[in-house]
This record gives sequence, structure tokens and C-alpha cells, in this order.
Amino acid sequence: MSINVWIFDVGRGLSIAIRSPNGYLCLIDCGCSDDFSPIMWLAHQSWTQHKGFKLAELIITHPHIDHLADIENVTRYLQPFMILRRKDLDWRKVTSGGSGQTTILTHYENTYMPPKYAWDMPVSEKPDWGEDFLISSYYLSEHRVAELSTTDSSYVNNSSYITILKYMNYCFTFSGDTETKAMSGLIRENQWLRSTISSGVDFFLTPHHGHSTGFSSEWFEIAGPTKIMNIASERRKAAPENESQTGVDSRYSQVAYCIGLNREGRRLVSTKADGHIHLWVSDDGKWGWESRK
Repeated sequence: MSINVWIFDVGRGLSIAIRSPNGYLCLIDCGCSDDFSPIMWLAHQSWTQHKGFKLAELIITHPHIDHLADIENVTRYLQPFMILRRKDLDWRKVTSGGSGQTTILTHYENTYMPPKYAWDMPVSEKPDWGEDFLISSYYLSEHRVAELSTTDSSYVNNSSYITILKYMNYCFTFSGDTETKAMSGLIRENQWLRSTISSGVDFFLTPHHGHSTGFSSEWFEIAGPTKIMNIASERRKAAPENESQTGVDSRYSQVAYCIGLNREGRRLVSTKADGHIHLWVSDDGKWGWESRK
């Protein structure tokens, strides 16, 4: 048995697909670009179905447009069996901080907010992901998110789930758009998260697309330097932004924050520079990666 992780190049947002040892599909966010839809690609692949659903689980880190851009195609072609999303947010702040009540947010609210898509289901109903595969998500309470956020956009960012995937002896972290104060607050306040990362992280998807606004030194104080590579779902600029507003914090490339135990000794890869990033761990415990533009 093995696992595969795809971090897709979607230009400005995030879309991550995970294939578990038993062949189930887990999707974290559903961003897309003008010329590529991860959903359409995934819908044509072979997956182990769970109760008739190709998509066993959909995790929405937070309701910002660039993380939801392909949600209508999810509904049309890859409906999830279960969804993990925030049910407790102030929706007025979400629509303000999410570029207004667009058709994308309206579709998400109307289709994925009702109770039938809630996470509340017995363990016996959930998919058996496979041996040695453990996935868990962590978040700040809505009250703390509001305390730590100065704008509605930050409020939405800071509501992000941080998802940890452990397989064999490897630890993957996918951290949404959490900003620095909220990232540090979550580490301080959640002992389970601290315990989970205290033995180290092998692959770290940098918070908030790698911007300095998401860099947390406290994360690395607990987890230590990333063992294999930091990864940025790098955000391309849009008018009237400049490159400095979308660039990745250079600290992620430093040995203090990543040891870089990979074949090239690279400490940071990004979707902007490398394209789609494919990671895997085979059944013999060896890992690999490739990129494709």
C-alpha cells in the first residue's frame, strides 16, 4: 500500500488531492485556474468509492474564493461523501472578507452548509483509509479568530483548518491561509497539535501561500526545521499587485527552517516555479516527488 499527494498549480488558490492506501480520495480545497481544473482531472481518475462516492472527504480550509473557485464542478462531477468545514463563522464577515457574495460563495453556502453535509457521523460510516494512515485537522475557535483578526479578510484566513497527515513515519502538514498571530495562537492553545508536530514535520505546506504574513517562528520551535521540504502554493499577482505582495518568505529556504533531505537538497519548492507537485510514499517506506508544469 502507498499514498499519493498532489498539490496542484492553480495560480492563486489551493487544491490538494490525497490518495489513501486503500485508494480513497480526500480533497483539501478546490481552487482552479483559468486553464486547469483539478476537479475535472480527478473526476476521470480511478478511486475506491465509498458508498457510491468517488470523493470520500472534502476539507474546506476556509471560505475564500481562491480556495472555492471550482466548487460548482465538485457538486457537478465529484460530490463528497463527507465534508469538513467551519459551521460557526460570522457569514457577514465571510462575504465581506471573501470578495462579496459571489455566485461561488452563494453556491457553497446553499449546497454545503446544510446539516446533511456535517461531519457529525458515526465512525462506522467513515471510510477505512488504510493501514498507518491518520488524518486530523485543527482550528481556532470562532471567538479567538475574531480576537486575533483586524480585518474581515484576516478573519476568514484565520478560520483555516490546519490538517496533519501521518503515514508510516512521515508527517505532512497542510496549513490553509492562517496568518502569523493565529498560527502561533493555535500552537500555544492546542496541546494535541503541539504533540502531533513535536516529533517533526517532513513536508510542510507553508501558511498563506508562503507569505511573510503567515510565517510563525513558534511553529518551528515546536516542530523543528522541516525535514524534507517546504512547499508553497505560490500566489501569482493580479492587478494592481506587485511581486513583493505575492512572494514567498525567504526564511522557508533557510536551513534553520528546513533541512532539505531530498535529492536536490532544495528546502523550498513552489507551484509557481515547479508547477503541479506530486509526492508519494511507497509501500516500502521510500518517498519520492516530481513536478510538472
